[in-house]
Amino acid sequence: FFQAEDGIRDYKVTGVQTCALLILGPDVNESQYNFGVNDKGEIRFGLGAVKGVGEGAVQAIIEERNRSGIFSNIFELAQRVSTKAVNKRCLESLAMAGAFDCFEGIHRAQYFAGDAKDPVPGIERVTRFASAFSNNSSSMTQTLFGEDHHETIAVPALPETAPWNSLEKLRREKEVIGFYISGHPLDEYRFEIDHFCTHKIDELKEVDRLKDKDISIAGILTEVNHRMSKTGKPFGSFTIEDFSGSINLVLFGSDYGKLDRKSTRLNSSHLVISYAVFC
Repeated sequence: FFQAEDGIRDYKVTGVQTCALLILGPDVNESQYNFGVNDKGEIRFGLGAVKGVGEGAVQAIIEERNRSGIFSNIFELAQRVSTKAVNKRCLESLAMAGAFDCFEGIHRAQYFAGDAKDPVPGIERVTRFASAFSNNSSSMTQTLFGEDHHETIAVPALPETAPWNSLEKLRREKEVIGFYISGHPLDEYRFEIDHFCTHKIDELKEVDRLKDKDISIAGILTEVNHRMSKTGKPFGSFTIEDFSGSINLVLFGSDYGKLDRKSTRLNSSHLVISYAVFC
């Protein structure tokens, strides 16, 4: 039913899993460029390790934070840090990584969605506000009495939208960090996996011990590819991951055909429970 492709791939895990250390996610009010230790002695993920966030952006954020204190909200950060250093893509990556979770009452989905009042996504509202604030500051004029005069730019509200579910939150987090840091997509299924699965994925590398045995595993699909063989027959290759590791597998022939005809094609981020006989 399943065939291992190129053996078992090493699974990149966090220090939480390997050393029982608490590693906190990135935070614009605490993180340094690299991993660091906060005032409580906790390890904090570095901003420089977030995909899409350049060194210049990190330096600008840290320098402004050291100079004038922590940021109270995303719009204050946009006011205080140049949009030339911290652009829209950078803000999106930081939001996906959870670096703005320190701002109370705001969740990650608000930065990427619009609402009934305004379809403009939250990040776009932030960048428009930052641009308007910067232009206004640059065009201040002198009044007849020699006083500075400029317009007050109203701070917009972020969209009202539902939070991401755990799976979506972690999927996006992994996209910019490279692995799960605030949790694992299978956390809510840990009991079922521990009690109803016969093996962990990292045990599948012991091929000789598993020969002719029934096995059952559960995991999350992290990569899926629907392909066509040289002879024109469809097949699917995918990566399934649990708490212990990950493995590249191939589903082909009549098994793949049955799955396809039922319109239940495999998709990334789906939970999969597999039963097979190791041959």
